[in-house]
Amino acid sequence: MARAKRGGTARPWRLAAAVGAALALAACGSADDSALPPCPTVQIVEDLAELTKFRPGEGRDLTDVTLEAQIVGFGGNCETDFDEGAAGIVETEMQIQFTASRGPANKARASNFSYFVAYAGADREVVDKGVFSTDFLFEGNRNTMSFGQERLIVIELQEGESADDYFIYVGFQLKPEEVEYNRARLRR
Repeated sequence: MARAKRGGTARPWRLAAAVGAALALAACGSADDSALPPCPTVQIVEDLAELTKFRPGEGRDLTDVTLEAQIVGFGGNCETDFDEGAAGIVETEMQIQFTASRGPANKARASNFSYFVAYAGADREVVDKGVFSTDFLFEGNRNTMSFGQERLIVIELQEGESADDYFIYVGFQLKPEEVEYNRARLRR
């Protein structure tokens, strides 16, 4: 069995895709371990990388905001376990980094959000997706906080496949109106 590890940290940057969906792109790994098998490419979906929550009702100005959050980066490593030329697995351990700011309409000093981690094959079709929720408090007089969430993604490789045939997507699990709000902000 060949067993290899590759690790690294990354921050997203913007990349316009030909289909019009912009993605923030980064991959785990670094130049000094280039002889190791590759890792899946990690992409933070640009129009799903930010979340603005408003209090219930029609208001959508600054005074109606309860939460603003961003996926600001990730770190991690991957480990591949396979027989040469045969099937195997790749495990990617990720630490996804978030920032959150309490809006003026958040009187409870508590909030939550949901985010997803999905993986896709070379055709970019999603094979599996997990949705995760996190609750948090703005303690004391804090109105902004940063924190991480750890996730393990296990991908089964078929014979002849490599870990770099796969893509891992990360983003907030948003409602259609929240996606449109983000897209309108990106167009400005």
